[in-house]
Amino acid sequence: MTYKNTFGDYVRMGFSSGILYGVMMYLIYRNLNSAAISGVVFGILFPCGMAIVGMGANNRGKALRQFVAQSHRITCDGSAQLNGKPGWMFLCEDALVYYPNQNTQPTVIPLNQIQDVSLGTNRVILHTVSGVFKFIVTHNRQWRMQILRSIGR
Repeated sequence: MTYKNTFGDYVRMGFSSGILYGVMMYLIYRNLNSAAISGVVFGILFPCGMAIVGMGANNRGKALRQFVAQSHRITCDGSAQLNGKPGWMFLCEDALVYYPNQNTQPTVIPLNQIQDVSLGTNRVILHTVSGVFKFIVTHNRQWRMQILRSIGR
């Protein structure tokens, strides 16, 4: 299963960002008409831009999925960030593998080293023998459930 933003996520993103932008424009210019128009336009354009960025990440994820599937059986995958570096994360039968977008070495966390999995705001926090890894992900509750299931909890 691939975790990515749904249409509903983009609608919520547009609605909330449009309202905030409209309020901000009203507080700056004190003109209700231009604030409303600005809020609607921003509420449409911002999620469209985010969807375009997301499509690029999904295309990279598809290519990586084919590469990783040659050596691992993938349970789920999705875009993620680790230490401010965006990339793609795979939960496999034996390890959690994170590939940053830069051409650097992947981070491989064997499942038998994961001691606990907790949640933060849009985060999955892995407590392992060697340290703590904080991944920013979409659908963090589903990721946590899949990881706990994979480690036998």
